[in-house]
Amino acid sequence: MRLSLALALAGTLLASPLSAEAQGDAQRHILDAGINLGWAAGIVATDGQVTAANAAEVRDDLARARAHVAAFRAQVSDPPYHPERFAAIERQIDELARRIGGLGPGGATRELGLIRRHFRDALRVFLSARTGRLEQTGTCDSATLEVGFLFGQGHTAIQRGNVSLERSARGAMMRAIADGEASAQRLACPFAGATFRALPMMSSQTPDTYRVSLPRIQAATATSTPTTPPTNATRPATEGGPLPGRWSSRGWGRIELRPTASGLEGTYSDTYSRTPGGIVLVRSGARWTGTWEEASIGRRGRLLEVHVSPDGRRIHGRYDITETGGRRQYGVRDFEWTYAGE
Repeated sequence: MRLSLALALAGTLLASPLSAEAQGDAQRHILDAGINLGWAAGIVATDGQVTAANAAEVRDDLARARAHVAAFRAQVSDPPYHPERFAAIERQIDELARRIGGLGPGGATRELGLIRRHFRDALRVFLSARTGRLEQTGTCDSATLEVGFLFGQGHTAIQRGNVSLERSARGAMMRAIADGEASAQRLACPFAGATFRALPMMSSQTPDTYRVSLPRIQAATATSTPTTPPTNATRPATEGGPLPGRWSSRGWGRIELRPTASGLEGTYSDTYSRTPGGIVLVRSGARWTGTWEEASIGRRGRLLEVHVSPDGRRIHGRYDITETGGRRQYGVRDFEWTYAGE
């Protein structure tokens, strides 16, 4: 029942034209992606691993989840979100679907957990129209993903008689609803907390109450606004670019940028170690990407999710670090540069 209903809903949504009005479905795609990932996670957790008996159903759930992530990415604006992060999640799902039959006990559960975490983190990082900075915090969208995932996990668990998993998922879903309501208060973003709390399976946990709850939870987000937080959704993409000249940064020290045919390049001296480095920024339409390198100590990396303020006087985003030869990789960190003059 849940498979045929979800397929029908997915077909209807994905066939819809992406007009301004249709962007109200963006949060719906987050929810449905979460539900399908939760269904897959519930199967694997209950059965212990992917088997010949459940592999086809798990792959179907992954395929629908990927379709909803792709549909969301097609509608989301940049800013507030960075679409490439959602494209990376699609690739993760594709890779898991390809490898899933060969994963041992616990392998699929770990991979699904990573996809869930990366998707949630991508929805927690956004460009704030209020501050003009990249922020990382809980949003209505990240809470909606969690509600969907936990509902799907509990749905599968109750169908398969896994009462302890259903109870755990439902308790975590209640916490996700509370988080979403707090985000709605803080960010003035859409979140259907009251509807989620009133779902039939919240008061009576049976396969039938989950079945009845499914279309209701999906309908709760059908008319939501484009993305969370809505105050960021109208921020225009950068039309200009960073100003050439001197820039300052707490960690990068003094930066000198000069124009090139494809963007800007420059040099800097690390604030703490005084290590000299080089920067290349490349423009593609309204988006910017880049690289950095400290050749003297064998470190380099990418500049990710680069955002330039409309006046060209602030650049912020994230960067990663890799030692030359790939010997060691470090986590992703935030950066912010401020224009200091010509």
